[in-house]
Amino acid sequence: KKFQAIDDELERVRRENAYAVVKQQQMDEEEEKARAICESLSETVASLTDKMARDQNIAGAVVESVDLYSRQAAELETLLRERVSEVRRLGQSLKILRPRSSGLRRLDHGRRI
Repeated sequence: KKFQAIDDELERVRRENAYAVVKQQQMDEEEEKARAICESLSETVASLTDKMARDQNIAGAVVESVDLYSRQAAELETLLRERVSEVRRLGQSLKILRPRSSGLRRLDHGRRI
């Protein structure tokens, strides 16, 4: 009986060890899956970070371009206003210099200027 009790205890320990080995294999597999998921997530995060950096660079370039175009538009508006003023002044000068029509007749048809 004593030997039977020892054999039973050995069998129980073997079963527990077999169960522990199977559990350890399952845990190792789960750890490997988790590691693969983490690597994949890490690559995805790195890719998204690169994309965000590119998008920010593009956005920055767009903002710089818009600023440049706005400044150029403002400069053009100023130049156009100056030219319009010049043309108006010239127009006023021409009105002043233009001879009055009183008494002047064109020779070709006799109409007033």
